[in-house]
Amino acid sequence: MFTVGYEKRPPHEVFQLLAEAGVDQLLDVRLRPHSRRPGLSKTKLGLTCEMLGMVYHHDARLGTPAEILDGLREHGHYDWDGFSEYLDTQQEALAAAAASVEERRTALLCYELRPEECHRRIVAQYLGDIVGFGVTHL
Repeated sequence: MFTVGYEKRPPHEVFQLLAEAGVDQLLDVRLRPHSRRPGLSKTKLGLTCEMLGMVYHHDARLGTPAEILDGLREHGHYDWDGFSEYLDTQQEALAAAAASVEERRTALLCYELRPEECHRRIVAQYLGDIVGFGVTHL
């Protein structure tokens, strides 16, 4: 299982990293799968994945809830514990994602380049614990 952030990366670089890692499924874990960066919003991502023979799936339940995003904007720091507590309530989404990860070589996608600054690290950790896979951050 992999994770990838697209901050400061053009779409072609993101897809090159995915191809080099042999990824055949992209799981978008953003709450809102929109981007100001051309090619990185849900519809275009899905079309590009399809053209490249990859499955694209978005699951907003694995994204950062609006309340935590609001707190980040208001206080300037991310509530990591709050996100972990939220994720504990998303067992159905985690089970679905884990089943999908077991079937396909998957990368979790979000914005932040550095995984230590992104919630996808926690989602990947949860999924890795469920399926027994390690995580590589691209």
